This record gives sequence, C-alpha cells and structure tokens, in this order.
Amino acid sequence: MGVEAVLVDLGNTLITGPRLREVFERVVLNVSAKSAKVDWSTLARVFENVQSSLREVKKRLLVEVGLRRILELVIRDAGLEGCGFLEELEAELIHRYAETRRSYEDTRLFLEQLRSNGVRVAVVSNIPDHRMAVEPLKRLGLMSLVDVVVTSAKVGVRKPHPLIYLTAMRATSASHVVFVGDSIENDVLGALNVGLNAIHVFRHGVRIKVSVDSLSQALDIILSGELNSL
Repeated sequence: MGVEAVLVDLGNTLITGPRLREVFERVVLNVSAKSAKVDWSTLARVFENVQSSLREVKKRLLVEVGLRRILELVIRDAGLEGCGFLEELEAELIHRYAETRRSYEDTRLFLEQLRSNGVRVAVVSNIPDHRMAVEPLKRLGLMSLVDVVVTSAKVGVRKPHPLIYLTAMRATSASHVVFVGDSIENDVLGALNVGLNAIHVFRHGVRIKVSVDSLSQALDIILSGELNSL
C-alpha cells in the first residue's frame, strides 16, 4: 500500500523567515504602547535571555512554553508588570511573524501534488503559539492544501516527544505515514522512534542516508513508493 499521509515540518521545511527574536525586535519598535519609561532595547535583550533560559528546559523536558507565558516572563524580568501592553505585543508579534514568512520555491508544488494524489497532509510544528503556524499558511495561500495543523503549542509537548507524532497520525486517520522535515533529531529520529518512515530535507549541517536536497525530491520518493529502500 502507498503512503496515505505525509506529516511535514513547517519552519525551514515548508517555509522560512527571520528568527523569533529578530521579529520581536522589530515589533517592540512599533507597538503603540511605547512609553518614555520603557527601554525597548533592554526589552529585546530580556526577550533573548528568557528564550535562552527556556531553550534548555524545553529541550530536556520536551515541553512547550506558550508565547503568552514567554511574554509574561519578559515583561516581569524587565520590571514592567502592569504595563498594559501584553496583549498588543502578543498580537503584533504573531502578525509580524506571519508577515515575515516565505515559502520555498517547491513548497506549493509539493503540497498540490500530494493533494492531487489523495495523500493527506498534516503540518507538525514546534512553535509556542498555534497561530504562528496557521497564520503564515493562510497568508501564503497554503492552508487549503493542508488537512490538519498539529503544534506543540496545542499538544503541550515538542518533537521528538512521541505524543506529537501520534497525535498527528490520529488526526490524519492514516496508518501508512511518512515524516518529512529538515531536523535530523526532531523530524527523522523522532519519527523513526515511533515506527514511521522519514525523509530528511537537507537545508544545512549534516547529510544522512535519508537526506534529499528539496521537497521535489521528497515528493518523487513518496509518490514512487520507494520508502522501504531508504
């Protein structure tokens, strides 16, 4: 039996863009809640410090920390409790994050061909707010080519935790599934550990046996049914 569903990573696989910290730095210069009492450059540095401190926790425990909680910690550590601009900052950050994403040149073809061949697609992303996955897909006109979006923000755990892959599989109602992504740890090893086939889209770093150079090459493998030879 051929592949029934593809689970595909979002960032650096389907789309790309500036890091969240870079987006945050742009946002803090534009929120209407600016005040002479707020040092916005300091706020950006605090954001990076909070991100860094949470990075190890998330990697070790494979739990997600939501964007709202991250911003609450940033505001607290910057001594700005009661500032009144938390919600505005969050909304603007999500909006600007989506605005700065772009798709790879073969992303649309990859998704369209899967759809036309009856293969279901689940986007599976480690991201602190579900809207940060959905809004870029909508803005880029890709949402109609995706059946379901599964995020660590919704599930509560991050790849390579087994639960996020199993959640995506259940959402597609498929048993013959392949994972496609750019991260060896999250998208290949994590998928293999729950019994899935996996294809590594090489973007940088190390090549492995299941590496391909593009989504188009991944598509050829999926549609040809040559997964067992990888």
